[in-house]
Amino acid sequence: MIYAFFVINENGDIRLARAYIEMNQETRNRLAHEVFRMVSSRASNLCNIIPGDGITSYPFQRKVSIVYRSYATLYVITIVDECENPLAMLDIIHTFVEVLNGCFKDVSEVQLAFNPDKALQALDSLINGGLIFETQKELALSRLAEENAADKRFGIKMNINK
Repeated sequence: MIYAFFVINENGDIRLARAYIEMNQETRNRLAHEVFRMVSSRASNLCNIIPGDGITSYPFQRKVSIVYRSYATLYVITIVDECENPLAMLDIIHTFVEVLNGCFKDVSEVQLAFNPDKALQALDSLINGGLIFETQKELALSRLAEENAADKRFGIKMNINK
């Protein structure tokens, strides 16, 4: 299961956060900053999978791992339990970034900061309730485009590009 998904810039500012277990916003933010410190202090030539034994801000019931990738000035970080394949999580992270690129046409940190609803909608097209829902970028983008078309009929603007 995926417990949390974060996008954090290199200064430690949270640009996107989604928790798939019950926790309040303060705990979620503490957890995000704690895993960011663990990830950002690692050398770039080290593995992108870290055992979550050192996490103290949330009492996980199972053994967890931190899986992350760095893109330009952003870190995309997930916290997963031992049942999730870490390599599959690296692939989901990359697919998420590709979906964001499809939504924003070359995503940047500014777009995430000013369009969090659109970014969360893109994340929700791939992960639902802590489980991987979709792995194909094209299907996720087509579903987002369909949702966008339906939203436009009701006067809601999201502008998802297919």
